Amino acid sequence: REMFLVQYSLGVKRDEMRKLEEIAQAEERKLEKAEQFLEEDAMMFDEFLKENDKNSVEAIKQAEQETKAKMEKVSEIKKIQAQITALKSEISKNEDQLKEYQTYKKFWKISHLRNGRQSEK
Repeated sequence: REMFLVQYSLGVKRDEMRKLEEIAQAEERKLEKAEQFLEEDAMMFDEFLKENDKNSVEAIKQAEQETKAKMEKVSEIKKIQAQITALKSEISKNEDQLKEYQTYKKFWKISHLRNGRQSEK
């Protein structure tokens, strides 16, 4: 009877050990899967960071190009505005000269008409 109890107890303990080993193996598999997911997540995060850095560099390059283009346009606008100012000045000078010539023309006509009348007398 004692032998039976010892064998029974031994069998129960073996079953418990087997169950605990199965639980440990299941937990180990879960842990391995969790580690695998963690590694995959870390790789995806690294890839995200690389892509983000690449996009940042591209955005900076584009911003620099746009800034350069804007400065070129501003310079071109200033140049054109200077040309416009010079043309306006020239037009104003020419208008003043035209008024002066028109005054001379009127004076010439008046003096010519007077001279013509005086020669008729």
